[in-house]
Amino acid sequence: MADVLNHPNPLDLYVEAYGSFQFSSHSKVILEDQGQTETLEGRSFLEQDEQGNFHLVRVPLSSDFPVEVVYVKGKLYLRIGKESDFRVVRHQEEFDRWAGKTIKEILSLYSKLGFDGSGNATFKGSLMCWTSKNTSLCADPSTGLPVEGFVKTEPTSPKNQPIPEIRFSMVSASHRKLVVTPPENVRKEADS
Repeated sequence: MADVLNHPNPLDLYVEAYGSFQFSSHSKVILEDQGQTETLEGRSFLEQDEQGNFHLVRVPLSSDFPVEVVYVKGKLYLRIGKESDFRVVRHQEEFDRWAGKTIKEILSLYSKLGFDGSGNATFKGSLMCWTSKNTSLCADPSTGLPVEGFVKTEPTSPKNQPIPEIRFSMVSASHRKLVVTPPENVRKEADS
């Protein structure tokens, strides 16, 4: 896991190992304040094909708008919030960082909790897994890369502490052809 966290773009490690893949995560935070409970949920979905094209959906835990980005053959399509159509935008490195950051953010939580995947591993199907209280992490033994996991933290004090819960999974698409294509609903630009 340290190799993934220390890599400038962890996405490159998965691309090198699998060529194409799908990554998804679901986060939930429970906030309690003066007897009131609020649950915030966020999710990320990323798929990347062997040509480097990707499709990224990020729904943040905050009240920020969800974002959907499709990158195909050097062209970037963006949809924010409840927009029905994508718009073509100038490629910015920020979108590439989002894709890599999606993976890094989740794995850094394991590190912050002191969970390093060391110790006795068990096998779950073909995956090598480590488990401790409310935390599990499974890796592909052939690559050593984390491919699924679950984290739920316990509050450090009994009141007013957020309780985050995160699940993620990475699925290789090497067994089938994954092709990211441009979206069909692209906003037409006005003629100038």
